[in-house]
Amino acid sequence: QVTGVCKDYVRLKADVHAALVECKRALAGHLQDMLMEYKAVTDAQSAQVQRELFTRDSQLDITSTELQRSHSALRQTEGTVLGLQQQIKALREEHVAEMSTLEERHQVQIQDLSLQVEQSQSSLLDRSEVHDALSQTLAE
Repeated sequence: QVTGVCKDYVRLKADVHAALVECKRALAGHLQDMLMEYKAVTDAQSAQVQRELFTRDSQLDITSTELQRSHSALRQTEGTVLGLQQQIKALREEHVAEMSTLEERHQVQIQDLSLQVEQSQSSLLDRSEVHDALSQTLAE
């Protein structure tokens, strides 16, 4: 009977061992399937992230280019404004100089006219005196 129990034990041990080996194979296959599925999911997610990063990078490049263009346009505008301000300043200075020159000319013309008026008045007085003297001479 002991021999039969030993044979049963050996058979049971072999069956348990075979079952464990089969479980290990099944578990390994299941783990391999899960690993493959996980790898496929992570690869897909990685590809999606890469596409999104590429899209964002492209958008940043476009935004950067637009920003550079805007900055360049702003600098050109600033240069134009500075140039116009300098032109306005020069024109003001020129205008002030012209006005000063015109004022000086007008003062000279006024002085000339005043002198002419004085000379005319003096001439009229002289004529009036001559006229009075002639009238007096004729009256005598």
